[in-house]
Amino acid sequence: MSADGIASVRTERGVPRAWPRHVAVWAIAIVAIAFVAWVVPIRDRCTATGCEAGLITTMRTTNSAALIGLFAVYLLGTLAWAARWRALLGIANVRLSLMQVWRVTLEAQAGGIVLPGGVAGDALRFAYAKGAAPNADLAKIAASIMADRVVGLVTLAGLATAAALGFGADRLGAALPVLAAIPVASIIGWLVLRRPELARARFVQRGIGARVIKPLLEYASAKGGGLVLVRGLVLSLLVSGVQLLVVRGLVAAMSVQPTHEAWMYVGTTLGMIVAAVPALPGAWGTADAAYIFFLGRAGVPAPAAAAACLLYRVFWYACGVLGALLALARRTK
Repeated sequence: MSADGIASVRTERGVPRAWPRHVAVWAIAIVAIAFVAWVVPIRDRCTATGCEAGLITTMRTTNSAALIGLFAVYLLGTLAWAARWRALLGIANVRLSLMQVWRVTLEAQAGGIVLPGGVAGDALRFAYAKGAAPNADLAKIAASIMADRVVGLVTLAGLATAAALGFGADRLGAALPVLAAIPVASIIGWLVLRRPELARARFVQRGIGARVIKPLLEYASAKGGGLVLVRGLVLSLLVSGVQLLVVRGLVAAMSVQPTHEAWMYVGTTLGMIVAAVPALPGAWGTADAAYIFFLGRAGVPAPAAAAACLLYRVFWYACGVLGALLALARRTK
C-alpha cells in the first residue's frame, strides 16, 4: 500500500475515535458558558422574605482593587494546582509542560461547572493525559487524578487545623478533630497501600479490586512515588493557602471583621468540603448554605457570607469560562 493509502486509512480510522472526544469537549464548554450566564444572579432577587444581593450590588459594596488582586491570586492558585497534578502525573510516565497542564486544568474547571463533584473536569483531564501519552498506564493516570484530589483535601484540612490552633481552638467543638483526622487518616491509608502483602491479597487480583484498588496500589508503591508525593504536597500547600487566603480576603474586602478568626479558616474548609460533594452542578445551593452556616460561626453576617461565596464562585466561573473558550479554540487534529 502506498504512503498516501496508509495515511488515508489512518485518517479514516482516527476520525471515529477523535470526533466523539472533540464533540464532548465542545458540548461541555458550551453548556458551561450557558450555565454560568443563566445561574449567576446579576441583579438583586427579592421575595416576600427579603432581598438577596446580586452580583452588581455585591461588586459595588466590595473594594474593587482588592477584588482584582484576589482574582490574580486565585489565578496563581490554579497554576499551582496544575503544577501539583503535573508532579503527580510523573508516576504515570506522562510528561507535559506546565502550560499544557494549566490549560487543561482551566478546561477542567469548565467541566466542573457542568456536572456535580467535578466529574466532567476529571474526565477531561484523563482524556487529555491519555491523548498526550497513548502508551502511558491509564490506571495510573486515573490514580493521579484521585491522588490530586486527596492531596488537596489533606493540605486544606491541615492548614485549616494549623490556623485554628494558631488563632485559638476554643469554641470549635468537633470541627477541629474532624479536620485534624483527615491528614492523619490519609497518611495511614498511604502507608497501608504501600504494604506488599496487600497487593497479593485475593480480592485485589479480581473483579472490582483489580479495576479500582490494584491501580491505586501500583501507584502508591511505584518507584519514586514518595518523592513525587512530597513534591505534590508542597505544591498543594500553596494551592490550599491561596484558597483560604482568597475567601478571607473577600470577607475583608467587604469591610467585615470576623469575631472568631479560627472559625474563618475552619468554616471555609468545611464549606469547600461540602461544595465538593456531588449534589448540584457547580455546588449551587449547597455551597451557599454551607458558607452561611460555617462562616456564621466566625461572626460573619449571613449576607456577607453569601456574598463571599458568590464572589468566590464568580472567580471559579471566570476561570471555567476561560477554560471553555480555550477548549473551543483547541484545534481538531
